[in-house]
Amino acid sequence: MEVVALDPERRVEWRCAQGPDEWVGTTLTFELNSGDGDGETFVRFTHGNWDELTDFMRHCSTKWAYFLLGLKILLEGGPSVAFPDDAPISSWG
Repeated sequence: MEVVALDPERRVEWRCAQGPDEWVGTTLTFELNSGDGDGETFVRFTHGNWDELTDFMRHCSTKWAYFLLGLKILLEGGPSVAFPDDAPISSWG
């Protein structure tokens, strides 16, 4: 991954430089939003710039949701579901 943009308290954007062929050239963005002053912080995640909509892209979208929910659970004191202890959802993992 290459860092494309960085605002340490609000946003980071990466560009995939190597990895699975369908990932190369895609961008991954994490944006933090503190909400309406209610003490919550929201993470807006985007994995964009895919060349085409494929089953692998759909698989990755589902796994990102799985890992982000797992991160929330971990940060709130629950168990980790990080690789390699994650639940496989297809032959890709």
